[in-house]
Amino acid sequence: MADKTDDSLARFRAAQDRAWWRDLTDLVDPTDVPFAVLGPRGGATEQEIVALGAALVRWRAEYAPARHIWGLSDLLAGRRPRTPPPYIAVPFPTDDYENRYEPVALAYVANGTDLNAAAGVLCEHLRELLDTCAWIIDPDTYSDMNR
Repeated sequence: MADKTDDSLARFRAAQDRAWWRDLTDLVDPTDVPFAVLGPRGGATEQEIVALGAALVRWRAEYAPARHIWGLSDLLAGRRPRTPPPYIAVPFPTDDYENRYEPVALAYVANGTDLNAAAGVLCEHLRELLDTCAWIIDPDTYSDMNR
């Protein structure tokens, strides 16, 4: 049994070494806190997706505790966002793991941030785009709903 487990673990580590996000992991500071999961609704246009990304850029620039946002570059390019599997607690198949992602953006804030205040500031920045979003939710609730 140990050999099978060791083989599975070795394949998983090799997949992580090949993963599309492997060179991006240092963008998230170990002290930052996952704060909000955001996803455009299914019928969102490319322009709406770009506008969502632009609003997140403004939020991050104007709100000091805001940190990295997984999927932001995708949004700004008019594509659906991608968050790598290690950063969001939902089940992922191990086959082709290095290419997997969750189709949402994941925003971080600095450790110690008042999350209620951060949510208010984020919603204010997204006010005109709330109809564009299918998801604006905390990561724990999102993960629980998707297990």
